Amino acid sequence: DSAIRPLEKALASEDEQARAGAAVALGSIARQPQAVVVALMERLNDSGTETRMAAAWALGRFGAEAHAALPRLSALTNDSAYNVRAQAVVAIDRIVR
Repeated sequence: DSAIRPLEKALASEDEQARAGAAVALGSIARQPQAVVVALMERLNDSGTETRMAAAWALGRFGAEAHAALPRLSALTNDSAYNVRAQAVVAIDRIVR
């Protein structure tokens, strides 16, 4: 898919809005999980709250295909930001269903 590569590059942007937006877009597309899930997992440790939350949301959209992200998502349930914790719980639920 031609949209995936530029979005993966945007995940590494210095701009948090670009990183978060790319994560949301990748979750909305929810294709090529073998590449995208790994890239999104890296953003779970992002310094930006919005990016961590967006990456968790996006991983949840992949369902069982994001099973490898469960340990990192579980760690996010202790994040300092409530919205990140909440989104991690939702993502875990979507993945294990």
